[in-house]
Amino acid sequence: MKYHNPVLPGFHPDPSICQGEDRYYLVTSSFEYFPGIPIFESYDLVNWQPIGHCITRQTQMTFTDQVPNALGIYAPTIRRIDGRYYVVCTNVGTKDRGAGNFFVWAEDPHGSWSDPIWLDLPGIDPSLLQDKEGQAWYCGADQGIYLCQINLSDGSHGPRMDIWRGTGGADPEGPHIYFKNNWYYLLIAEGGTGYGHMVTMARSREITGPYEACPDNPLLTNRSLPHTIQGIGHADLLKDENNNWWAVCLGIRPLPEFPKRHLLGRETFLAPVDWTEDWPKIGANGAVLPVMEGPLPGNTEIETFATVPSVFCDDFSESTLRPQWNTLFRPRTKQLALTKKGLALRLDAEDSAKDEEIWLGHRLQHLPFEAEAVFAGHGVKIGGAFGISLFLNSTHRYDLSVYKKSDGYQIRGEFQLGPFSNNQKFFVSTRSELFLRVSGDEKVAFFEAQDDQGVWQKLTEIAIHYLTTETSGIFTGPYIGLFARKKGSDVGTVYCRKFTYRSR
Repeated sequence: MKYHNPVLPGFHPDPSICQGEDRYYLVTSSFEYFPGIPIFESYDLVNWQPIGHCITRQTQMTFTDQVPNALGIYAPTIRRIDGRYYVVCTNVGTKDRGAGNFFVWAEDPHGSWSDPIWLDLPGIDPSLLQDKEGQAWYCGADQGIYLCQINLSDGSHGPRMDIWRGTGGADPEGPHIYFKNNWYYLLIAEGGTGYGHMVTMARSREITGPYEACPDNPLLTNRSLPHTIQGIGHADLLKDENNNWWAVCLGIRPLPEFPKRHLLGRETFLAPVDWTEDWPKIGANGAVLPVMEGPLPGNTEIETFATVPSVFCDDFSESTLRPQWNTLFRPRTKQLALTKKGLALRLDAEDSAKDEEIWLGHRLQHLPFEAEAVFAGHGVKIGGAFGISLFLNSTHRYDLSVYKKSDGYQIRGEFQLGPFSNNQKFFVSTRSELFLRVSGDEKVAFFEAQDDQGVWQKLTEIAIHYLTTETSGIFTGPYIGLFARKKGSDVGTVYCRKFTYRSR
């Protein structure tokens, strides 16, 4: 059956996958965004739905708010061992902000996950496995790939054993070990998480080695190939309910112009795996393509967000925020509240004293796209501002802002590109209900707002490539953000009545 890549568009890097009792679960990196470690489920490996996060409580973990955005949650691995689900991961940060490797567990991925069990082990990109004798092992990356026995009750572990340094590519990382036909197969990423990224493999009769490299390495890469998908790497393998094998991996889709730049972040792709003799063949001759074919499990119609119109609409009428939303660094339980009037962004909330801005974001996942927000500004006092934003990080963003003035609501465009900024004033609305829209394609982002007669007015446009990773970012991808901003200690509350995001 044919399917379309990516299966998780937008900022969803470093995927890891496991099989549950009757479905599949997948996790990805989340870096500085909270809640951390998003969890998805699927019955067919192509259509994935968000079901929650592993890190949902501030008591579980502290993320550093250091700039730039290159810290936080790196490369989780999800595994089901003896009926329990484990996610092992790295929090990259400063010593006073809970940095290190850890794992959490849950009996049901839909429920609450445990507090972290911290591990006195170095490096990044940890993975877990259980060998044929039932012993649990930890595999990590630290100047090569290493292994040690681990106790999943308390995190205690045995001595470190260095087992492989890869094939000579830069940054050997992202290790996973699988047992098949009396061989232990070690899969890793090499070449750096960019255009030289690749997937390589080695094997051994014993889990501790010695490991011999596959003669056909790299097993998976799109480097130096004229494909619309690039940067393929950091893979994880899965055997499905029908004993067919699959790989999930990250990749990027550069904009169709030179020089190469990608906007949507590192995304999640799916490729079939065929075991020929003793080594696997991954993808289409070792590459990942936009349209692929394989014996997918399940009986549902195969569609992906990347190829069909996608709509996310939220009127904030549920009891909790939906899992598509993120804040930065920590929860904002007092600043953000679900009310009968919509989402309240409380500028004068107790825990916003040291913050000049409240922010809530939804990943940008498509090109072209369109996002609309309806705000009620009657509760905002003079000096408060709110709006909708294209947000890559705190120093690279496009804001469509509304400032409360004595004579109404001033609509502005505010653009921050590192040390450079621009501020455009458009018109003053006398309506307290503000309709804002940001849209874009592969070249340009557009700002629009409704005037006092309810007519959409095109305000301005700006080149979108300034928000690409190569220009302005590091490891994450853009969000569509809702924000409220203050200049003073008592500027009230703004309500977002409705948010709609759609691909076009």
